[in-house]
Amino acid sequence: MFGNSGITSQLENGTLTIRLGRKFDNAAKREFQSAYAGQEAVRRYVVDFRSVTLVDSAALGMLLILRAKAGEEHAEVTLRHLTETILAIFKVAHFDKLFRIE
Repeated sequence: MFGNSGITSQLENGTLTIRLGRKFDNAAKREFQSAYAGQEAVRRYVVDFRSVTLVDSAALGMLLILRAKAGEEHAEVTLRHLTETILAIFKVAHFDKLFRIE
């Protein structure tokens, strides 16, 4: 765990899984970036929303930054375990067209 937001990450077989805490908002920015900064040989980023109950517009921006980084590395980004509410927000923002959602 990196700080107060409850974000953790684990790299296994080229997949970096980033598990988010309850709130994925501007306060989580530094921890989210720390979760993937400096990681080597990542072929796939998985962002796990299992515990998330709140997402703000800053979170959308953070995901776009991760997507750009992944693109430079020829890696993919998958968003996993979205609630119906968060999925609806992402669909309005057309994130379902930008990210793989499981």
